[in-house]
Amino acid sequence: MSFGYTVLGFGSSAGGSVPFSTEGGTTRTHGSYTSHEFISSSNFVLNGADSLDIAYLIVAGGGGGGHGGGSVRGGGGGGAGAFRTGTATLSPGTYSLTIGAGGADGNSGADGSSSVFNSVTSVGGGGGGGANAAGRAGGSGGGAGGGNDQAAGSGTTGGNAGGAATDAGAYSAGGGGGGQATTGFAAGLDFDTSDGVGANNAQGGQGGTGTNNNYMTGSDVQYCGGGGGGNGHDWATLGGPGGAPGGGGAGARSHIAGANGNKEGAGGGGSGADTGTPQGGDGHRGTIIIRYATP
Repeated sequence: MSFGYTVLGFGSSAGGSVPFSTEGGTTRTHGSYTSHEFISSSNFVLNGADSLDIAYLIVAGGGGGGHGGGSVRGGGGGGAGAFRTGTATLSPGTYSLTIGAGGADGNSGADGSSSVFNSVTSVGGGGGGGANAAGRAGGSGGGAGGGNDQAAGSGTTGGNAGGAATDAGAYSAGGGGGGQATTGFAAGLDFDTSDGVGANNAQGGQGGTGTNNNYMTGSDVQYCGGGGGGNGHDWATLGGPGGAPGGGGAGARSHIAGANGNKEGAGGGGSGADTGTPQGGDGHRGTIIIRYATP
């Protein structure tokens, strides 16, 4: 592994192999591949070759979780950042990369920022809805906030929609944020079987499932789980779980803050009701991986 190190090799040409070098990010060699990992905005530089065939992974920042409010309204989980893969043939030159930041928590969570490489954009995750507020649209949509039949946020390419909240009845909980592989789960399901209560409006929705990818190291790495929804009451000991795989932040029960997303592109969890100074979890930043055959 190296940091911003130059990799030397031979690219393709009509006349045969042409020496080339690459620079940028954290460089790893695994099996028959070399990868460059970027976790902050930077450049990928290709020198010498007529062309180089690459595969890429572009992950946007996850959305922040929404705040619970009043005594009976849980916040929605943040949506995961969009997850996009593809291939390209690059000519020599300098290619800028933008790495999207995760969204902060808020009354309704802030959207994650988009990641961009080679004119391909992964859209940032939508923020989770606060109490009585809709989830925000994004790469994956944010979960709806508890109360008043609010809508979940929609997703786009490389993501899914968030989950619905419970209705305006007592103890309304927030929906889970969407993940890369599935939509966010609706509130009101019983993920905590230890509390003896069973399914009820107080239970936050589970975050949508994320995914694995092996471009960075040759082994699976988790990305883009949705944040869990916050509970509407203390009956349910646990809020909605974060999307797994993918590191979505767990939603919280009453009086407790939601957890931060802990994998690239993951959404933050919604906070429970009655939190005093309510706080959802923050979304996690994105990443870009560029991979090619080791010369």
